[in-house]
Amino acid sequence: MIRERIRTSRLGLKIGDYLTFKDGVTRVQIEEIKKYTLFVRLLNDPHPDHSPKPLVDMTFTLDDNLSLHSKTSSINLWWADGQTLKQRYLARVAQEAKKIKSQPCLNVSSPPKSAWLRDIRNDGNLFYTETCFRLLRNFFLQTSFTLQDRDIFLRIADIMTTQKLLSLFYATTTETVRKDFEGREYSCIIDPRDEDPKDLLCALYRHPASNKRFRRKLVDWLDYSRKVIAKWQEANPDPAKARLEGLKQQFGLSALEHEILLASFTLYHVLYCSDFSNFRNVFGHYHDRARSIKRAVLLGITETEYKQATNMKSRLRLLQFIQGDLAPNPKLIPYINGICDELPKYYLK
Repeated sequence: MIRERIRTSRLGLKIGDYLTFKDGVTRVQIEEIKKYTLFVRLLNDPHPDHSPKPLVDMTFTLDDNLSLHSKTSSINLWWADGQTLKQRYLARVAQEAKKIKSQPCLNVSSPPKSAWLRDIRNDGNLFYTETCFRLLRNFFLQTSFTLQDRDIFLRIADIMTTQKLLSLFYATTTETVRKDFEGREYSCIIDPRDEDPKDLLCALYRHPASNKRFRRKLVDWLDYSRKVIAKWQEANPDPAKARLEGLKQQFGLSALEHEILLASFTLYHVLYCSDFSNFRNVFGHYHDRARSIKRAVLLGITETEYKQATNMKSRLRLLQFIQGDLAPNPKLIPYINGICDELPKYYLK
């Protein structure tokens, strides 16, 4: 079943409202509303002490014929006030679009560079953030890839100011592109001020007419942000930087091996994204060439160089610095992050 990611505020529902399933008999009551999820309970629930279920999970419970691969969306199967949730959603999106077009245009001039990013000096992840932005610069300089996970933009969305995001949005789109963004393919973006920043960034990347300009301007932002964050670190050094450099010296790691180790810790801490992080497939293996290619681009190297440096006979694996999915060895994490002052005994043999 398609799990559509829609904003619940566009359904016009509130806690206590009732929904009716497609059979016309089964009814549920809304007990909790989150940004993208409705939590419901069956009327006359035989287990009132249990927590309410997400609407999608309730749909699976009620219809044994549905599967993860079904092309049916749950919002087509539930009714409220004579309309399916999909009909309510599309009607409200159309109303929002009409309303926003009647308002005066936004002032979207680009802010000065000093207002490009939020102050994150007390964030605690300066070094990993700087490394993340350096790696993403490599990635966004290349020809576009198909992205599966909006979380590639998570750290950028956390740090880019709203004013800079809006200026980026309008500088890289035309009226035609913004009209396309109103479609469900792009999360029904009507007013960029009200949208999740990750949705905006992802839409700008995915649309073929905005992609090239967006990537160019995003790389400019990443370059400037890296310099600012590096400057902040001078007054607030991160132990991870010194300790990863120490591993390089102690074990004689090459520049590429050190860079892969940096990427491993960065993916673990601030860039955990399924486009780079492998999951076991149905056969229980971690092989996924698309992710390998993306990781190589992230590192600024070829796929062949990446495979040679990370295969099961590579020094990084023999030293047990990285694991099968390029995650750092969990035994290393407390030492690298300054939680403890000694390497695990394994590395001292």
